[in-house]
Amino acid sequence: MTKPLTARQSEVLAFIRDYITANAFAPTLEEIREHFGVSKVT
Repeated sequence: MTKPLTARQSEVLAFIRDYITANAFAPTLEEIREHFGVSKVT
């Protein structure tokens, strides 16, 4: 059985879905990271 998504996972999924709807292609990991204010891993 699959676990339900966390609130954060649901937010990311919604962002990706909305981005694809608006742009006809998926966002890059960099765009997702920037949208959610996640630090860049070096």
